[in-house]
Amino acid sequence: MATYLADVDARALRPDDVDDGERASRRTSPSTRSSRRARCSRSCRSRSTFYASLYGPYPFNAVGAIVDSAKVVGYSLETQTKPNFPYVPDEATLVHELSHMWFGDSVTLTQWPDIWLHEGFATWSEWIWSEHQGNKSAAQWFKQLLQHARRRTRAFWTPPAGNPGTPALLFNGTIYYRGGMTLEALREKVGDLTLLPDHPGLGDAEPLRQRDDAAVHRAGGAASPAMDLAHFFDVWLYQPRQADELVRAPRRARACDALRRSYKLLRPLSDSS
Repeated sequence: MATYLADVDARALRPDDVDDGERASRRTSPSTRSSRRARCSRSCRSRSTFYASLYGPYPFNAVGAIVDSAKVVGYSLETQTKPNFPYVPDEATLVHELSHMWFGDSVTLTQWPDIWLHEGFATWSEWIWSEHQGNKSAAQWFKQLLQHARRRTRAFWTPPAGNPGTPALLFNGTIYYRGGMTLEALREKVGDLTLLPDHPGLGDAEPLRQRDDAAVHRAGGAASPAMDLAHFFDVWLYQPRQADELVRAPRRARACDALRRSYKLLRPLSDSS
């Protein structure tokens, strides 16, 4: 386990909805409302199952959440197996933190400037869940952000996702949005069936695989050997300028259910190690 993913809670917490059969558990602050806690628990299970169908088996032996009543904290954190929330999270926050179990917790960066590998994948995971639910597709999220970027060019693209520059900018909004857009642009370029199965670590249940973004570049090239993606990654991840020169307006993405049917589905959560 990466040390920053460890969590110690020295306070009174109430265990709730522990289910060893589905490896789902949650600990909550006594002041958190029961009905909302129950919804959060059910959500952890179903969303983890969805991501397992895309990214490979759930990499740990438990899944759940720590739901606090501490709005002053101001952020959630992808602590391993049980993300920590300062209050009952909204849908986007919940799926963002759960997707970190694959990208951030199981696959972990080797140097902090590569934080886009965590946050870009988690941001794109929000979009693909929205698409799966029949709401805004990942391509539509991409197009909306691209239109916004054209109105605020420098403010949107700087700092680059792969080169934050200083520790103060490691979690700048561009790391999240530009990172997620890089993945959707790559999806548009190489296609669904090339993008997802061949990413580093996907389908491999070995925990704590450390990666840097060079591994993603190599995987992208291996997935589509006829394409030279060096310029694509350089502009999307490292250059402080507009990156949409490299992608046309994406066509409507294929329905995520159809995409999932094209994959060889892996064993369910309850059977994985």
